[in-house]
Amino acid sequence: MPVHTGLRRGVEKRNAGGGVYVKPHDKKTPIKLVAYDDQSNTATAATLYNQLITQDKVDILVADSGSVLTSVAVPIAREHKMLLIDQTGTGAAFAFIPVSIAAGRRFRTLSCHTPAVTAAPPQLRTPVISKDQAIQDTVLAWAQAWSDKDYAAYSSFYAESYQPRAGRSRAQWEALRRQRLERPKWIKVVLSDIRIKPIGTNEAHVTFIPDYASN
Repeated sequence: MPVHTGLRRGVEKRNAGGGVYVKPHDKKTPIKLVAYDDQSNTATAATLYNQLITQDKVDILVADSGSVLTSVAVPIAREHKMLLIDQTGTGAAFAFIPVSIAAGRRFRTLSCHTPAVTAAPPQLRTPVISKDQAIQDTVLAWAQAWSDKDYAAYSSFYAESYQPRAGRSRAQWEALRRQRLERPKWIKVVLSDIRIKPIGTNEAHVTFIPDYASN
């Protein structure tokens, strides 16, 4: 993985000179790079992000490659007030809607660690993004979770107040959706002609044409 390779080489180069200077300690401290394979699974990635924080005691999180797995790190970093470096994720939904979405390609979960260091995070520039783009990104992430047969990620897009149609209870709907996601060997969902109509400040009506295929 190019990102991991770049981080590893950067750490090696920095540590060859003694590490990074830590002002409170008035000395250089070696950097430790901790990496795990999340198998491109959002549930695994979430577990590993929490492990990096609570067990490995890292000081900085480096998000996985791409918007899909980065979205898992965002709420965890916020909860623990951790500095999260996002090197490739571009999903506008991060700024508006916390989402847990399915994984794309296979990458690693990365983190940099400098023992017992407390430092103020740098000032980050707030991205300028549109709400329509954020909504579209979220809808596409929902479709990706469906394609990846990741029921946990797929169901997370439905609010607790969601009421299924056809007179089904929420439990009946969940059991049916889980069966329909897990039974096929593969699923491919592609959305086209996505149209967004805002309703008030925090809601929108979205229509699209779904192209569904499976075995």
